Amino acid sequence: MASKSIDQTKNQTARLRLYLGFLCFALTAGILALTPTSAHAQDKSGVKPQVISLPSGPGSLEGLGETFEPNLSTGTSSYPVKFTAAPGRVGFQPEISLNYDGGNANGPWGMGWKLSIPSIQ
Repeated sequence: MASKSIDQTKNQTARLRLYLGFLCFALTAGILALTPTSAHAQDKSGVKPQVISLPSGPGSLEGLGETFEPNLSTGTSSYPVKFTAAPGRVGFQPEISLNYDGGNANGPWGMGWKLSIPSIQ
């Protein structure tokens, strides 16, 4: 008779563990079902992305446009970046430009860059 009560106790313990396991699973599944699944963060700052536009007028930037052409025989390319200088005496205005050439070596202005400064000899 004592062995029968021990078997009943083991069965009750096993059932209790099974019910508690199922209850934990059901609660976890319910909590996960109620949480939002959106992967995107909510925008709470009120700041919108801005589109940056290039300035116009003096000091403005321009794209490469049609002036960028590769040299098909060497595979290099060149591109001038011209700077405007204020006119001097008698309307003399120097032309200063920073030139890029893919075939140039490393220089003081960087790899492939060369500064052309006019001079009077």
